[in-house]
Amino acid sequence: ELPLKTQLSFAVSADEFERASELVESSGGDEVILRASGVVARVALERHLWTIVDSYGLVVVKNPPTKKKADTQDLLNTLVKASVVTPIQKSEMDSLFTIGNNCAHPKELVIKTDVERLIGRGRELASVIL
Repeated sequence: ELPLKTQLSFAVSADEFERASELVESSGGDEVILRASGVVARVALERHLWTIVDSYGLVVVKNPPTKKKADTQDLLNTLVKASVVTPIQKSEMDSLFTIGNNCAHPKELVIKTDVERLIGRGRELASVIL
């Protein structure tokens, strides 16, 4: 069951990266659409990483343990500790998640080239982190 679920999740994540790319291409300078594309790409990358955690049977440890739920830092730390992701990949994904988070908050500056990097590098990292 897990391999089928994993394949479906990878397919959904790939589709989300494609939708994000289409959104940024059609944004025509519309900041709202640009922000939406960044949020979609961030979700795609996070979905992919959670699927990886599930497929390896890893337990994501919350830090601090009192947090309601694990966040992307906890997720990335778990993947590094399990040697699924390198520290350099983690650092790059930290940067990509920051772009996605900025897209979700209207007071933060969003630059089209950053969103394009989030989509492009997110897609590339998802294709090598398996």
